[in-house]
Amino acid sequence: MSRPDWVERLFSVDPILGEDDADLGITLLLARIGTNFSSNIHSIPRESQREILGIAEEVLESGDEEEKAAIATGFLEEILKAWDEGFDLKSLWEFVGPRSRSFCLDWNEFSGVASPEWMHQGQ
Repeated sequence: MSRPDWVERLFSVDPILGEDDADLGITLLLARIGTNFSSNIHSIPRESQREILGIAEEVLESGDEEEKAAIATGFLEEILKAWDEGFDLKSLWEFVGPRSRSFCLDWNEFSGVASPEWMHQGQ
């Protein structure tokens, strides 16, 4: 089965995100992208950070249910996991769209993690 076009768009933004692996399901692939994104954030230009998070938001807005779930449980959860481990999510929160923000807040609540005030700004 072929990947949605937005997967290639993600990889084309910055090579540090890696490359497609046909052996991985879409959720695991997006988890890998999320790990690469958060682990290498200082090597990714700010505009590319914005674009990557914008693509995630587009998928949450208009993707099918599988795509939305993959972005949420693969990519965004991996970024939240990195934040729990010290990743500076606050520095790019301005690039996180409203659907992505809502997911992050809901996931924190579900997980019993207190969301800091900056996560609620603009909600």
